[in-house]
Amino acid sequence: MKQLMKNTTFDSPLHHALAGEAVSRCNGNADFDAITAVIMSCTAFEAFINEVGQLATTTNEVQGSEPFLKQLSQSYLDTKEPRNSTLDRYDLSWKIIHGCKIEKGRGIRQKLKTLFDLRNELVHTKADETNIVLDPQSTPPKNFEEGWIGKVRELHNVPQCVKNLQSYGLVSRQPDDLRWILRISTKPVAEWSFCLVAKAADELIRAIPDNSRFKLKLLDQSLAGYVIREKIRQGANCDGE
Repeated sequence: MKQLMKNTTFDSPLHHALAGEAVSRCNGNADFDAITAVIMSCTAFEAFINEVGQLATTTNEVQGSEPFLKQLSQSYLDTKEPRNSTLDRYDLSWKIIHGCKIEKGRGIRQKLKTLFDLRNELVHTKADETNIVLDPQSTPPKNFEEGWIGKVRELHNVPQCVKNLQSYGLVSRQPDDLRWILRISTKPVAEWSFCLVAKAADELIRAIPDNSRFKLKLLDQSLAGYVIREKIRQGANCDGE
């Protein structure tokens, strides 16, 4: 068969939509769908980073008119191996598109690290050692007459990424004997992860000229266009990080 042209597939909107459906199922009662939202948001973002590289490769082969496309294409081909993380490839794409290194210790980039660390904790679940303690300051049960020496409690380790979420005001600090996986199973965490990856994708391509066919296709078919599409469609609030 005669080849007419080449194209790029886009799956990031599907994965992001699945994350959105998980967000909508969170109702404040043991929101374990928040776990799905976190994982699928990361999956959507990883798909988007792959789409940026593959579209650059395809577009460069067909048009080859935009200088950064060759760099994006080459970086995609050089970093496709599993040892290169999604965030490493995001950083490299940022440098090529924006012409400078992204600041990893602040803003969306810092929060992306928290999100992907959380995803890794969920996907690669480890058995933790806990501490069984006696709390003499605890309140005795109702009608308990005498001899109360305290309540036996089990204290769990809290991963750094969850501590970060606590500092963002997304995760509670009390009670301190609650397992971290229960702490993050909330609608605010689900919404945060869903909106964060959409904003990160939008910011990555913002420096590309608006008349670039490459940018227009990403806005039209990938995760990068979510923020604009939702503002037009219904004014969805993804303004927070």
